[in-house]
Amino acid sequence: MSASRRRIRFLIAMGAALALLSAVAAPAAGDAPTMTLVASGLNSPRGVDIGPNGAVYVAEAGTAGGDCRTGPGGGDVCFGATGSITRIWNGSQSRILSGLPSVAMVGEPGQPPQAVGPAGIDVLGNGNIEFTLGNGSARLLFDDLPLAQWLGWLIKATPAGTWKPLADVAAFEFDNNPEGEINANPFGVAAVAGGAAVTDSGGNDLVWTDRAGRVSLVTVFPDRTATLPFPPFSQMPLESVPTAVAQGPDGAWYVGELTGFPFPQGAAHVWRVVPGEAPTLYASGLTNVMDIDFAPDGTLYAAELAHAGLLAGPIGALMKVPLGGGTAQEVATGLFAPGGVAAASDGSVYVSTCTLCPGGGEVWRIVP
Repeated sequence: MSASRRRIRFLIAMGAALALLSAVAAPAAGDAPTMTLVASGLNSPRGVDIGPNGAVYVAEAGTAGGDCRTGPGGGDVCFGATGSITRIWNGSQSRILSGLPSVAMVGEPGQPPQAVGPAGIDVLGNGNIEFTLGNGSARLLFDDLPLAQWLGWLIKATPAGTWKPLADVAAFEFDNNPEGEINANPFGVAAVAGGAAVTDSGGNDLVWTDRAGRVSLVTVFPDRTATLPFPPFSQMPLESVPTAVAQGPDGAWYVGELTGFPFPQGAAHVWRVVPGEAPTLYASGLTNVMDIDFAPDGTLYAAELAHAGLLAGPIGALMKVPLGGGTAQEVATGLFAPGGVAAASDGSVYVSTCTLCPGGGEVWRIVP
């Protein structure tokens, strides 16, 4: 299979889900957990995190914009300053940061854009916020726009809404290309005192960024194999597409995968990563993971974009993995396109949904 066909990245995965937007399902009934809507009207919400004062922060990828140009594949790519960061606090929501870069591949007529912009988010103990801006490769198409040049960066912001760049993750991919094919799309982030770990879902790797802005490789996640679910049912490479990263109770990094086409059900892993060592399998039985987070008791929660695989539609789930790892278990199913997850100290879990929806995204508080 040619490199151009096998490189089915995050935007293509989003497109597969976008084509099935009408297949909305309600959360499962019966003994389902308690769910409370805490935010709505969001523009393609992605990562979620909780600040030291209990405020919930969500990254909104935006709606792109009206500056549209022909991309390398021939389709239109549009850019605008519509990305944002929203804070949910004391029963209200507000955008504390707006005007951030947002870029999109244009979908079919009548469908919303497949926006990429603010993606992973992490709030430090001092209240400062770190978040990624995805699709660094797109900045090459908009090289005359200063704002577009922050695509592919790790950004720092204050709760007051000021921001500055921290590290150019995309430049590291352009200059080093660890996996062998240039494709920069930084997504998940886990920030600690000395720096931050960032997953590049385009480069299929995990990198470390220090406080001086230096970027270094932690590990590359190699391809596996998958079987096409339609004739000729042949074997094909399955990319990792790492989207999520969290620091575990043991100090190691834990990385969740979206996986590439054909998005097989149950094929996504959570890897345990210790710098200098090969990744080891921590959790299995997951599908199309968008975000992960550890609860105080060591339970790992995962937001699945599509519980049955993206070819079946973007009806996802909240999953959990017990302390020590193993097979993932269902917590809440029937969620529409979850994009982010954050575990609170009171045992509740916050999940962003409708991650593909401009203006229709939500955040739910789930009590298992």
